Amino acid sequence: MNLMLIGRIEKVEAPKEAKANGQEWWYVECAAAGAWTQAHSRKHARLMLVDWFETCVNRLVFKATATEIGRSGNGFAILIDANQRQHLMSRVLVYQRWKHKLSRETVAKRAGLSGDTYTAYEEGRAIPSLDTLGALLEIVAPEFALMMGPRVVPANKAPKRRRVVRRRRRAA
Repeated sequence: MNLMLIGRIEKVEAPKEAKANGQEWWYVECAAAGAWTQAHSRKHARLMLVDWFETCVNRLVFKATATEIGRSGNGFAILIDANQRQHLMSRVLVYQRWKHKLSRETVAKRAGLSGDTYTAYEEGRAIPSLDTLGALLEIVAPEFALMMGPRVVPANKAPKRRRVVRRRRRAA
């Protein structure tokens, strides 16, 4: 299953000392996974979000990316991807279960799963089917939707369009 997460990044008012030094302040988050951080530049904020995921997953071979995919309100939408996507899903399950004050046993029981199976999903050792993931998200994150759509090509990687230059004719 190709699971990616959506986040957002936007410029916010900087603290007084940062403002005095002429610094910008950028806030970045992935609400589904409970990830947020801030930095002095958009690029650094994205890198810190990637670092958040890599630190939480805590596996040497796990690598995440955060790519801006377009404007969204006052900021930019970002796509969070990883080489081991089951760990993105596991971060969502863990955070949302914690946020809604549910135990692993409660979630497993409501989903009709064994405790060991659900634990394997939260630890990224197993990948649920699409139906099972949908059922789990209804339990742990009822305010979120599981959506599908085409993969988005980041603007900086999209094929360049040729610019057509039209010349005006001079009046004779």
